[in-house]
Amino acid sequence: MTRVGGAVALYSKGMSLAAAPEPDVSVIIPTYNRAGLVARCITSLRAADAGRLEIIVVDDGGNDDTDRVAREGGAVYLRQANAGPAAARNLGFAASRGRYVAFIDSDDEWMTTGVGRLVAQLDANPDIAVLFADTSMGNDDDGYASFVRTYGTERFFALPYASRPGGVRVFERRPFFLQLSTRNVMFLGSMLIRRAFFASIDGFDPELRGAADWDFFMRSTAAGVVAYSDGTAVSKYYKHDEGMSTNSDHMEEDFIKALDSVRRRSPLDAVERAHVDERLRAHVFGWAWLAYEKGDFRTMRTRLKWASRLGQFHAREAVFLAASYLPPSFVRALRRARHGAAPS
Repeated sequence: MTRVGGAVALYSKGMSLAAAPEPDVSVIIPTYNRAGLVARCITSLRAADAGRLEIIVVDDGGNDDTDRVAREGGAVYLRQANAGPAAARNLGFAASRGRYVAFIDSDDEWMTTGVGRLVAQLDANPDIAVLFADTSMGNDDDGYASFVRTYGTERFFALPYASRPGGVRVFERRPFFLQLSTRNVMFLGSMLIRRAFFASIDGFDPELRGAADWDFFMRSTAAGVVAYSDGTAVSKYYKHDEGMSTNSDHMEEDFIKALDSVRRRSPLDAVERAHVDERLRAHVFGWAWLAYEKGDFRTMRTRLKWASRLGQFHAREAVFLAASYLPPSFVRALRRARHGAAPS
Protein backbone atom coordinates (compact mmCIF):
# COMPACT_ATOMS: atom_id res chain seq x y z
CA MET A 1 0.00 0.00 0.00
CA THR A 2 1.45 3.38 -1.03
CA ARG A 3 1.31 6.22 1.45
CA VAL A 4 0.91 9.81 0.19
CA GLY A 5 0.39 13.02 2.15
CA GLY A 6 0.32 11.35 5.58
CA ALA A 7 -3.38 10.37 5.31
CA VAL A 8 -4.73 7.80 7.75
CA ALA A 9 -8.10 6.03 7.44
CA LEU A 10 -10.26 5.81 10.55
CA TYR A 11 -11.96 2.71 9.15
CA SER A 12 -12.91 1.05 5.89
CA LYS A 13 -15.58 -1.36 4.81
CA GLY A 14 -16.82 -2.79 1.52
CA MET A 15 -15.07 -5.05 -0.98
CA SER A 16 -11.73 -6.51 0.02
CA LEU A 17 -8.83 -4.60 -1.52
CA ALA A 18 -7.09 -7.91 -2.27
CA ALA A 19 -10.13 -9.83 -3.51
CA ALA A 20 -9.82 -9.11 -7.23
CA PRO A 21 -7.07 -8.99 -9.90
CA GLU A 22 -5.11 -5.76 -10.27
CA PRO A 23 -7.48 -3.12 -11.70
CA ASP A 24 -6.73 -1.18 -14.85
CA VAL A 25 -8.03 1.97 -13.19
CA SER A 26 -8.58 2.94 -9.57
CA VAL A 27 -11.00 5.85 -9.29
CA ILE A 28 -11.23 7.79 -6.03
CA ILE A 29 -14.35 9.74 -5.04
CA PRO A 30 -13.92 12.20 -2.15
CA THR A 31 -17.26 13.20 -0.62
CA TYR A 32 -18.94 14.96 2.27
CA ASN A 33 -22.65 14.40 3.00
CA ARG A 34 -23.60 13.70 -0.62
CA ALA A 35 -24.80 10.12 -0.48
CA GLY A 36 -27.35 10.57 -3.28
CA LEU A 37 -24.77 12.10 -5.59
CA VAL A 38 -22.25 9.39 -4.73
CA ALA A 39 -24.79 6.80 -5.91
CA ARG A 40 -25.23 8.64 -9.23
CA CYS A 41 -21.46 8.97 -9.64
CA ILE A 42 -20.81 5.26 -8.96
CA THR A 43 -23.52 4.28 -11.45
CA SER A 44 -21.80 6.36 -14.15
CA LEU A 45 -18.42 4.78 -13.38
CA ARG A 46 -19.86 1.27 -13.62
CA ALA A 47 -21.35 2.09 -17.03
CA ALA A 48 -18.06 3.43 -18.43
CA ASP A 49 -15.67 1.56 -20.73
CA ALA A 50 -12.83 1.63 -18.18
CA GLY A 51 -11.86 -2.06 -18.15
CA ARG A 52 -11.13 -3.58 -14.73
CA LEU A 53 -12.25 -0.86 -12.36
CA GLU A 54 -11.70 -0.28 -8.65
CA ILE A 55 -13.89 2.37 -7.01
CA ILE A 56 -12.87 3.89 -3.69
CA VAL A 57 -15.20 6.28 -1.87
CA VAL A 58 -13.55 8.46 0.79
CA ASP A 59 -15.95 10.01 3.30
CA ASP A 60 -14.48 13.28 4.58
CA GLY A 61 -16.12 13.09 8.00
CA GLY A 62 -19.76 13.28 6.90
CA ASN A 63 -22.76 12.01 8.84
CA ASP A 64 -25.07 10.59 6.17
CA ASP A 65 -25.35 7.03 4.81
CA THR A 66 -22.50 7.25 2.28
CA ASP A 67 -21.12 3.98 3.70
CA ARG A 68 -24.29 2.11 2.69
CA VAL A 69 -24.33 3.71 -0.76
CA ALA A 70 -20.69 2.81 -1.36
CA ARG A 71 -21.22 -0.79 -0.23
CA GLU A 72 -24.30 -1.22 -2.42
CA GLY A 73 -22.34 0.14 -5.36
CA GLY A 74 -19.55 -2.40 -4.83
CA ALA A 75 -17.04 0.27 -3.83
CA VAL A 76 -14.40 0.31 -1.13
CA TYR A 77 -15.42 2.73 1.62
CA LEU A 78 -12.88 4.75 3.62
CA ARG A 79 -13.55 7.37 6.24
CA GLN A 80 -11.39 10.14 7.66
CA ALA A 81 -11.87 13.01 10.07
CA ASN A 82 -12.84 16.11 8.07
CA ALA A 83 -9.67 17.31 6.35
CA GLY A 84 -10.76 18.41 2.89
CA PRO A 85 -10.87 16.79 -0.55
CA ALA A 86 -7.10 16.84 -1.15
CA ALA A 87 -6.42 14.74 1.95
CA ALA A 88 -9.33 12.44 1.01
CA ARG A 89 -7.88 11.89 -2.47
CA ASN A 90 -4.47 11.05 -1.02
CA LEU A 91 -6.07 8.58 1.38
CA GLY A 92 -7.96 6.91 -1.46
CA PHE A 93 -4.78 6.65 -3.51
CA ALA A 94 -2.92 5.04 -0.60
CA ALA A 95 -5.53 2.25 -0.58
CA SER A 96 -5.69 1.83 -4.37
CA ARG A 97 -4.08 -0.84 -6.57
CA GLY A 98 -4.74 0.20 -10.19
CA ARG A 99 -2.09 0.72 -12.85
CA TYR A 100 -3.69 4.11 -13.45
CA VAL A 101 -5.51 6.34 -10.99
CA ALA A 102 -8.38 8.72 -11.57
CA PHE A 103 -10.22 11.17 -9.34
CA ILE A 104 -13.76 12.45 -9.66
CA ASP A 105 -15.86 14.57 -7.32
CA SER A 106 -19.06 13.02 -6.04
CA ASP A 107 -21.27 15.52 -7.91
CA ASP A 108 -19.73 14.73 -11.30
CA GLU A 109 -19.96 11.73 -13.66
CA TRP A 110 -18.02 9.77 -16.26
CA MET A 111 -19.37 9.41 -19.78
CA THR A 112 -20.03 5.84 -20.95
CA THR A 113 -17.17 6.11 -23.46
CA GLY A 114 -13.87 7.91 -23.18
CA VAL A 115 -11.94 6.45 -20.26
CA GLY A 116 -11.19 3.30 -22.28
CA ARG A 117 -9.60 5.55 -24.91
CA LEU A 118 -7.31 7.06 -22.28
CA VAL A 119 -6.31 3.62 -20.95
CA ALA A 120 -5.33 2.45 -24.45
CA GLN A 121 -3.41 5.66 -25.15
CA LEU A 122 -1.43 5.44 -21.89
CA ASP A 123 -0.68 1.78 -22.61
CA ALA A 124 0.72 2.81 -25.99
CA ASN A 125 2.72 5.79 -24.65
CA PRO A 126 4.69 4.75 -21.55
CA ASP A 127 6.48 8.11 -21.34
CA ILE A 128 3.24 10.02 -20.67
CA ALA A 129 2.65 10.60 -16.95
CA VAL A 130 -0.72 12.36 -17.11
CA LEU A 131 -3.28 12.18 -19.92
CA PHE A 132 -6.35 14.40 -19.89
CA ALA A 133 -9.33 14.95 -22.16
CA ASP A 134 -12.23 17.35 -22.52
CA THR A 135 -15.17 17.68 -20.14
CA SER A 136 -18.82 18.54 -20.74
CA MET A 137 -19.45 21.43 -18.32
CA GLY A 138 -22.78 22.91 -17.25
CA ASN A 139 -26.17 21.72 -16.05
CA ASP A 140 -29.50 20.61 -17.46
CA ASP A 141 -31.07 24.08 -17.13
CA ASP A 142 -28.31 26.11 -18.80
CA GLY A 143 -26.92 23.49 -21.14
CA TYR A 144 -23.36 22.17 -21.51
CA ALA A 145 -20.15 23.45 -23.07
CA SER A 146 -16.62 22.21 -23.67
CA PHE A 147 -14.43 22.82 -20.61
CA VAL A 148 -11.24 22.98 -22.70
CA ARG A 149 -12.64 25.37 -25.30
CA THR A 150 -14.21 27.59 -22.62
CA TYR A 151 -11.07 28.02 -20.51
CA GLY A 152 -8.33 27.20 -22.99
CA THR A 153 -9.88 29.06 -25.96
CA GLU A 154 -8.08 28.80 -29.27
CA ARG A 155 -4.78 29.56 -27.52
CA PHE A 156 -4.80 26.04 -26.10
CA PHE A 157 -5.18 24.42 -29.51
CA ALA A 158 -2.42 26.68 -30.89
CA LEU A 159 0.14 25.43 -28.34
CA PRO A 160 3.12 23.61 -29.89
CA TYR A 161 2.93 19.85 -29.54
CA ALA A 162 4.12 16.54 -30.97
CA SER A 163 1.35 14.41 -32.42
CA ARG A 164 1.04 10.75 -31.48
CA PRO A 165 -1.22 8.10 -33.10
CA GLY A 166 -4.82 8.12 -31.99
CA GLY A 167 -5.09 11.87 -31.44
CA VAL A 168 -2.63 12.38 -28.57
CA ARG A 169 -0.97 15.79 -28.21
CA VAL A 170 2.30 15.83 -26.25
CA PHE A 171 2.91 19.47 -25.45
CA GLU A 172 6.15 21.39 -25.39
CA ARG A 173 6.55 21.79 -21.67
CA ARG A 174 7.27 25.50 -21.25
CA PRO A 175 4.47 26.96 -23.44
CA PHE A 176 1.95 24.61 -21.86
CA PHE A 177 3.14 25.39 -18.32
CA LEU A 178 2.96 29.14 -18.97
CA GLN A 179 -0.63 28.88 -20.20
CA LEU A 180 -1.67 26.49 -17.45
CA SER A 181 -0.24 28.74 -14.72
CA THR A 182 -2.16 31.67 -16.21
CA ARG A 183 -5.49 29.87 -16.51
CA ASN A 184 -6.30 26.26 -15.80
CA VAL A 185 -7.50 24.19 -18.75
CA MET A 186 -7.40 20.74 -17.12
CA PHE A 187 -10.28 19.02 -15.32
CA LEU A 188 -9.50 16.39 -12.72
CA GLY A 189 -12.47 14.16 -13.58
CA SER A 190 -11.26 13.72 -17.18
CA MET A 191 -7.75 12.39 -16.68
CA LEU A 192 -5.72 9.29 -15.90
CA ILE A 193 -2.44 9.37 -13.97
CA ARG A 194 0.28 6.75 -13.70
CA ARG A 195 0.35 5.66 -10.08
CA ALA A 196 4.18 5.77 -9.77
CA PHE A 197 4.19 9.34 -11.06
CA PHE A 198 1.43 10.43 -8.68
CA ALA A 199 3.42 9.06 -5.75
CA SER A 200 6.66 10.63 -7.02
CA ILE A 201 5.27 14.18 -6.74
CA ASP A 202 3.57 13.44 -3.40
CA GLY A 203 -0.01 13.66 -4.62
CA PHE A 204 -2.26 16.54 -3.63
CA ASP A 205 -1.34 19.24 -1.15
CA PRO A 206 -3.70 18.74 1.83
CA GLU A 207 -3.23 22.40 2.83
CA LEU A 208 -5.19 23.40 -0.29
CA ARG A 209 -8.89 22.93 -0.91
CA GLY A 210 -10.33 24.72 -3.95
CA ALA A 211 -7.02 24.94 -5.87
CA ALA A 212 -5.46 21.60 -4.89
CA ASP A 213 -6.17 20.25 -8.39
CA TRP A 214 -4.58 23.28 -10.13
CA ASP A 215 -1.50 22.97 -7.93
CA PHE A 216 -1.26 19.28 -8.84
CA PHE A 217 -1.63 20.04 -12.57
CA MET A 218 1.13 22.65 -12.51
CA ARG A 219 3.52 20.45 -10.52
CA SER A 220 2.75 17.54 -12.87
CA THR A 221 3.55 19.64 -15.92
CA ALA A 222 6.81 20.79 -14.33
CA ALA A 223 7.86 17.24 -13.39
CA GLY A 224 6.64 14.93 -16.16
CA VAL A 225 5.06 14.51 -19.59
CA VAL A 226 1.47 15.76 -19.72
CA ALA A 227 -0.60 15.13 -22.84
CA TYR A 228 -4.08 15.81 -24.19
CA SER A 229 -6.38 13.28 -25.81
CA ASP A 230 -8.40 14.74 -28.67
CA GLY A 231 -11.92 13.43 -28.98
CA THR A 232 -15.17 13.33 -27.09
CA ALA A 233 -15.52 14.47 -23.47
CA VAL A 234 -14.68 11.89 -20.81
CA SER A 235 -16.69 13.33 -17.93
CA LYS A 236 -19.59 15.58 -17.07
CA TYR A 237 -18.84 18.50 -14.71
CA TYR A 238 -21.97 19.85 -13.08
CA LYS A 239 -21.83 23.59 -12.38
CA HIS A 240 -23.98 24.64 -9.41
CA ASP A 241 -24.14 27.27 -6.66
CA GLU A 242 -22.79 25.00 -3.91
CA GLY A 243 -19.40 24.47 -5.53
CA MET A 244 -16.22 25.55 -3.76
CA SER A 245 -15.25 27.75 -6.69
CA THR A 246 -18.16 30.14 -6.00
CA ASN A 247 -16.36 31.61 -2.94
CA SER A 248 -14.01 34.15 -4.55
CA ASP A 249 -12.22 35.12 -1.32
CA HIS A 250 -11.29 31.54 -0.45
CA MET A 251 -10.44 30.67 -4.05
CA GLU A 252 -8.03 33.63 -4.36
CA GLU A 253 -6.31 32.56 -1.15
CA ASP A 254 -5.95 29.04 -2.53
CA PHE A 255 -4.66 30.31 -5.88
CA ILE A 256 -1.93 32.21 -4.01
CA LYS A 257 -0.96 29.16 -1.97
CA ALA A 258 -0.93 26.98 -5.09
CA LEU A 259 1.36 29.31 -7.04
CA ASP A 260 3.68 29.62 -4.06
CA SER A 261 3.72 25.82 -3.71
CA VAL A 262 4.63 25.37 -7.36
CA ARG A 263 7.53 27.82 -7.28
CA ARG A 264 8.90 26.21 -4.09
CA ARG A 265 8.45 22.56 -5.05
CA SER A 266 8.86 22.37 -8.82
CA PRO A 267 11.95 22.39 -11.08
CA LEU A 268 11.17 25.62 -12.96
CA ASP A 269 13.51 27.42 -15.34
CA ALA A 270 14.07 31.18 -15.10
CA VAL A 271 11.29 32.08 -17.55
CA GLU A 272 8.75 29.85 -15.81
CA ARG A 273 9.73 31.12 -12.36
CA ALA A 274 9.41 34.75 -13.44
CA HIS A 275 5.98 34.01 -14.89
CA VAL A 276 4.79 32.31 -11.69
CA ASP A 277 6.05 35.31 -9.68
CA GLU A 278 4.09 37.64 -11.95
CA ARG A 279 0.91 35.59 -11.56
CA LEU A 280 1.46 35.35 -7.80
CA ARG A 281 1.74 39.12 -7.48
CA ALA A 282 -1.44 39.61 -9.53
CA HIS A 283 -3.42 37.18 -7.37
CA VAL A 284 -2.18 38.63 -4.06
CA PHE A 285 -3.07 42.14 -5.16
CA GLY A 286 -6.45 40.93 -6.47
CA TRP A 287 -7.12 39.30 -3.10
CA ALA A 288 -6.27 42.56 -1.31
CA TRP A 289 -8.45 44.45 -3.77
CA LEU A 290 -11.47 42.33 -2.84
CA ALA A 291 -11.13 43.61 0.74
CA TYR A 292 -10.49 47.17 -0.45
CA GLU A 293 -13.69 47.17 -2.51
CA LYS A 294 -15.62 46.16 0.62
CA GLY A 295 -14.00 48.94 2.68
CA ASP A 296 -12.34 46.32 4.91
CA PHE A 297 -8.95 48.01 5.23
CA ARG A 298 -7.72 45.85 8.11
CA THR A 299 -8.11 42.71 5.99
CA MET A 300 -6.57 44.54 3.04
CA ARG A 301 -3.48 45.34 5.14
CA THR A 302 -3.17 41.71 6.21
CA ARG A 303 -3.32 40.55 2.59
CA LEU A 304 -0.79 43.13 1.40
CA LYS A 305 1.56 41.90 4.11
CA TRP A 306 1.24 38.48 2.52
CA ALA A 307 2.65 40.10 -0.62
CA SER A 308 5.68 41.20 1.40
CA ARG A 309 6.25 37.73 2.86
CA LEU A 310 5.98 36.21 -0.62
CA GLY A 311 8.45 38.70 -2.11
CA GLN A 312 5.77 40.41 -4.23
CA PHE A 313 5.61 43.81 -2.50
CA HIS A 314 6.38 46.70 -4.87
CA ALA A 315 5.35 50.32 -5.42
CA ARG A 316 1.69 49.60 -6.15
CA GLU A 317 1.34 47.50 -3.03
CA ALA A 318 3.09 50.16 -0.93
CA VAL A 319 0.69 52.87 -2.14
CA PHE A 320 -2.37 50.80 -1.25
CA LEU A 321 -0.90 49.76 2.10
CA ALA A 322 -0.34 53.44 2.98
CA ALA A 323 -3.88 54.30 1.85
CA SER A 324 -5.29 51.63 4.15
CA TYR A 325 -4.10 53.62 7.18
CA LEU A 326 -5.95 56.79 6.11
CA PRO A 327 -9.41 57.48 7.55
CA PRO A 328 -11.98 55.41 5.61
CA SER A 329 -14.00 58.55 4.81
CA PHE A 330 -10.92 60.12 3.18
CA VAL A 331 -10.25 56.98 1.11
CA ARG A 332 -13.90 56.88 -0.02
CA ALA A 333 -13.65 60.55 -1.06
CA LEU A 334 -10.52 59.79 -3.08
CA ARG A 335 -12.27 56.89 -4.77
CA ARG A 336 -15.29 59.05 -5.65
CA ALA A 337 -12.99 61.71 -7.04
CA ARG A 338 -11.09 59.13 -9.07
CA HIS A 339 -14.28 57.64 -10.53
CA GLY A 340 -15.67 61.11 -11.22
CA ALA A 341 -12.54 62.10 -13.11
CA ALA A 342 -12.49 58.94 -15.20
CA PRO A 343 -13.26 59.47 -18.91
CA SER A 344 -16.69 58.33 -20.04
